[in-house]
Amino acid sequence: MSAGPVAAELCIRSLDDGAEDDRALLSAAERDRADRFLHPRDRLHFTAARAGLRRRLAGHIGVHPAALPLRTAPNGKPELPGGPIFNLSHAAGLAALAVTPAADVWRLHDFRPAPELAGAIAVMSRGRDIAVTPRR
Repeated sequence: MSAGPVAAELCIRSLDDGAEDDRALLSAAERDRADRFLHPRDRLHFTAARAGLRRRLAGHIGVHPAALPLRTAPNGKPELPGGPIFNLSHAAGLAALAVTPAADVWRLHDFRPAPELAGAIAVMSRGRDIAVTPRR
């Protein structure tokens, strides 16, 4: 039986507008992973996505983004011990991040940004996150 609607935060960001300090926010393991990408654009996108993830989650738990204790789950995805629960997906130059505090009620699976929206969202965001919170 469902416990009813759960509030979630959705942020969509263009990955082509990475900030200069993005790399400094990553862990050593994340920087090593970024450095293994063959194409510079893929390195930029990975770095921007992870830095954006760190900024957003750090705001939820009140720590500096570089100090966020992210770890890699057995499935290879990042996770934050103690929550909140989140899913980060990136495609077509966009990152979509969904966050919810309700670990026991709602899981985020297979959340993907729509590639056909890339141009419209990139124009709307101009490098800033677009936050969407559903009504209660």
